[in-house]
Amino acid sequence: MYKMELDNYLIELESCPDEDVSNWNESQFRKRLGVYDNFHILISASYEEVFNDLINFPGKKFIEKTSGYTGKCKGLNYGPGTVALQVQPLTWYEFEDGLIAYGCSSNQEHLARQIKEFKSNIVLFPYQKENKIPGVLDDLKAIAIVIKEIAELVKLNNLSMCIPAAARYTNYPGYPDEDLSRIVYSS
Repeated sequence: MYKMELDNYLIELESCPDEDVSNWNESQFRKRLGVYDNFHILISASYEEVFNDLINFPGKKFIEKTSGYTGKCKGLNYGPGTVALQVQPLTWYEFEDGLIAYGCSSNQEHLARQIKEFKSNIVLFPYQKENKIPGVLDDLKAIAIVIKEIAELVKLNNLSMCIPAAARYTNYPGYPDEDLSRIVYSS
């Protein structure tokens, strides 16, 4: 099965240029790394564990949002700014022609692995318009910063993570819509 290692993806995130773009489709983070609004990260722990780990993350960077979320979904803001997070159980459905899961790969082989190995889904949004990370030009760069923080948390707690969205590119010559070798797995 084709995949990209998490450490290689994090290196690419770090080296991607932060540019002032008026349209996210023009961002190098979207074109090269699949970073976009509603960005999904799958984690091997339950959504309650992930939420608590984020709240207790060193430096207290993740702040609980106390309104607007009910049931099996919890909201957070990234303290330094720009990014809001939603933590929820990984939800999937089985149909006659295959499986489908919110935030997962559409490839059935990868999807089967993701459903088997991961329990929760973190969704990242650049929605803190009034509270931007100082010095960051591209909202998608802000999401990349949070991706790196979550990867640090995953490593710290010996969890696994997957970034199916890294396989999706738009307007980037030479890459298909879903390059399965770009799906990121931490193990």
